[in-house]
Amino acid sequence: MPDNTNKINRYILWTTLVAIGLLAILSISAAFWPADRAKQFFNSTALAIFWYALAVLLLVALVGFSLSNRKTSVLIIHTGLFLVIAGSMWSSQAGHQLAEQLLGIKKIPIGYMIIPQNQSQNHVLSKNLTQQMGELPFNIKLKNFHCQYYQTEKDSASVRNYISEVAVIRNGKEVANKTIKVNYPLHYGGYHLYQHSYDSEEEKFTILMVTSDSGLYAVYTGYWLLCMGVFWQFWFRPLLKNKA
Repeated sequence: MPDNTNKINRYILWTTLVAIGLLAILSISAAFWPADRAKQFFNSTALAIFWYALAVLLLVALVGFSLSNRKTSVLIIHTGLFLVIAGSMWSSQAGHQLAEQLLGIKKIPIGYMIIPQNQSQNHVLSKNLTQQMGELPFNIKLKNFHCQYYQTEKDSASVRNYISEVAVIRNGKEVANKTIKVNYPLHYGGYHLYQHSYDSEEEKFTILMVTSDSGLYAVYTGYWLLCMGVFWQFWFRPLLKNKA
């Protein structure tokens, strides 16, 4: 029975390595393609399915190897690695498309919002701000926008920070508010909203970047597990052995 288990583990491991090799070849080849073609290919549903199949193979292979070696730290490291890969796949555009097709979860991976002063908005636009990508399940109202300036030696001012004071409107009611600054986003309803740009002439509107948080917590959990596993393997485990 142990021999059969080892054979299965080796088969799964080699299948996983072949799949990783295939993905590496595709990635290298895509480097020579036009950018639009490469983006379309790597965000296709077929490749998304391939990524998730690879993640499952990787999980099975690593867990099988970890259990056969009976090392808790190795299992923790491998689980963390799987979560990082799976979470990254889930957060991609192809991952969002697959989630919509298989699970009915429709979210906008990334986009931008233009919100004038004292107005609310839920339309998300493409990067060039011309094409509508969808709508958020809530509205963002811009209560106030202003810039903070550096004062230079020549008595001229340069922008130090630009700030949007916003409120989240849901079902006609204000349910949250936040002062959004650069690197200080609003997180609400499965999205992060970052300060991206603004009306540099009259400061009458703000431009926010909207990103989905799908897969984000899986990635965070994966990194935590990786750190825990590494510390256990290379620090705590040797200390316990020395004490014994």
